[in-house]
Amino acid sequence: MEEQDKLYIQGFNNGYLLSKHEPELAAKITAHNNGKSEYFSGLVSGKQEHEAEIREWAKSFTKGKSSPHNRDIGKER
Repeated sequence: MEEQDKLYIQGFNNGYLLSKHEPELAAKITAHNNGKSEYFSGLVSGKQEHEAEIREWAKSFTKGKSSPHNRDIGKER
């Protein structure tokens, strides 16, 4: 594996984790385009991947799921 690939993968993993644990910091860091750095490209991609997963996860709550208001919590059985 080439050094550039390793840098991209390391950046991707770090971007994903940073977005997961410190999303505001991830947004600030990736807002400044570094251009040609493989690490930075991976960092941005990792952040974007985590954000895409969050969007997909959130969509699962609106597709065919019952509203919490329709539940029978507190009703006699």
